[in-house]
Order: sequence, then structure tokens, then C-alpha cells
Amino acid sequence: MSNSVDGARCEEDRRFGFSAVFDPILYSHETGLLKPEPEAYENALDRIGAEPQNVFFIDDHKICAEGARAVGMTSIVHRDNDSTIAAVENYLEG
Repeated sequence: MSNSVDGARCEEDRRFGFSAVFDPILYSHETGLLKPEPEAYENALDRIGAEPQNVFFIDDHKICAEGARAVGMTSIVHRDNDSTIAAVENYLEG
């Protein structure tokens, strides 16, 4: 889920190949929904068929991580790879 502009999907897929790894990829310019509005997270949950308590959300903006928490997701703010990987591992260990 990304707050985005037209062309983001093509450019990010060209540069990073996200579509080979992630499904669905939700871009705000396509859904009309922006983080941190609750509807953006609720739409993502519906699209992946998940309950918020079963989702670990990572964002590089505090307000967006707070938006995810507000709908019941576990979330963190990405600061660096090491701390984010440690947080994911900790979440997965339960």
C-alpha cells in the first residue's frame, strides 16, 4: 500500500520488480484512498482477506504506522534495515 502518483506502478515494477513478490500492490492513485485514513487500511485488509490483528505493517512515516495501529494492526516505523528485520523476526516469533 503506497501513497502514490500516476506512473508509480510501472516505474516501481521496472526498478524493483515488486509485482514478482507482492500481491496485491495497492497504490493510492488507483484506489483513491490515502494513508493514514482508516479506509486505506480497511481496503488493504479486504483485498488480502486478513484480520487486522494478523497483520504486521511497516511504513517510513510515523503517522501512517499510527493509522495502521488505529485499525488494529501491529505496526512499526522503518528507520533502518537492521531494526526493521529484528522487529519482523520478533513479531514472527510471537
